[in-house]
Amino acid sequence: MLKQNLISYLNQCQPAEFVRQWFEPISIGKNRSNESWQSETRYEDDASEQEEVIRVSFPHKLFGQCFMLHARNHFEQAANHCFGSQIKIEYVFDRLSPVQTYTGPGYKSGRLGGVNHFSFASFIGSGDNQFALETAQGIARGNIAADIFNPFCVYGKTGCGKTHLLSALAKELKEQHNQMVFMSSAKELADLFGNGGSNYLTRQKILANQAFILDDLQQIENNIELQDELVILFDHFYVQGKIVAFGINCPPDRMDGIIFPLLNRLQRGVCAALRQPDLELRSVFVRNRAKNCGLPLNEKQVLNLATQFTSLRRLEGLINRAVAFSYAQGKKLSNRDLEKLIRDAGGVSLSELTSQTIIDTCSENLNVSISDIIGSKRSKEVTQARQIAMYLCRDLLGSSYPELGNIFGGKDQSTAMYSVKKIEQIMRVDKDTHKLVTNLKSMCLGLENRSQ
Repeated sequence: MLKQNLISYLNQCQPAEFVRQWFEPISIGKNRSNESWQSETRYEDDASEQEEVIRVSFPHKLFGQCFMLHARNHFEQAANHCFGSQIKIEYVFDRLSPVQTYTGPGYKSGRLGGVNHFSFASFIGSGDNQFALETAQGIARGNIAADIFNPFCVYGKTGCGKTHLLSALAKELKEQHNQMVFMSSAKELADLFGNGGSNYLTRQKILANQAFILDDLQQIENNIELQDELVILFDHFYVQGKIVAFGINCPPDRMDGIIFPLLNRLQRGVCAALRQPDLELRSVFVRNRAKNCGLPLNEKQVLNLATQFTSLRRLEGLINRAVAFSYAQGKKLSNRDLEKLIRDAGGVSLSELTSQTIIDTCSENLNVSISDIIGSKRSKEVTQARQIAMYLCRDLLGSSYPELGNIFGGKDQSTAMYSVKKIEQIMRVDKDTHKLVTNLKSMCLGLENRSQ
């Protein structure tokens, strides 16, 4: 019954394949904190007031370790919803392994389950993202007055680090400054206000915190009732000088289905954009994540992984697959193993991508001949095609500047460096060029039919 309730709830908010893969194989029981494990029937007949404990066991240890990486947060959120925020969860891998526990966050302790690995120090961000990082740090440490930044809105595409940054903010407020923090997604907040209980009591419990952090704000579009509640919550936190922060997938003024009072309040504070990381930063992320997971990778393998997706979240999932595979096989990951994992994840191995493929793609889509791209003509159209092709070789293959010079007709490395930097600069300010280069990159990697 416990498992059926959880799976029923998870099926409402997660893909069926995800639920089938991660939640069907586990076993779930319920007991009291001072009792040995009991069956569900015996527990339900017991009306004592002792602490409730959910015990989760796995078919084998490897599955359990992968579950903790991929599905733990979703499971704990579902358990909080189905059994209450005070529930305690025990994870049992096998008889020889220590039991790992999780205590439901509740309102007073803040909804911070599963964010302990997030911190400002581990945030991977480029120079473009420095403003967002420094602002979040300043808010957490009290260096920026609330009436200046409230609300703090951080926006960007999926996988660029919004959740990481907001979670790091919540973590520092809670652990370093002993503040009570309410952190949730907009969908979870909608569930809280739509569960048939008193909106007034729910509101008061949220207002008891010193900070209100809401991720995926775009999920409230066209939900007028929840938007009205957000206006009320924001006004209370704002008047008392408490922290309010939001994560959104676009600038506030580009959100659809938003009532004016809420939009007006979103535009009152500080908005900071997070850009998707470039290849260099993705390589740093892969290298650090693999090291923390105990997965030895050579530089070619790091680059191969970093090339696959611009989303750090998708890269993390790919690394987790590699960790699980290496553990199950009991050996280091070979290049052939990695290429198979990449193909299974919908990626394209770098062994299948060459500079000639990139040049051919640019030639075909920019209507410039291959001989002109690698030649010496300097018309505007030819120069742009050559610079874009050089940029893509640098970004996708990690080609050095001397290598680029040789590939493109024996040009000087300073010419190659200028070309790459020129495209990087134009892409920051010109949306059309950014879209063009992004589309060409997708064509080179075969990403047209898969999300990055």
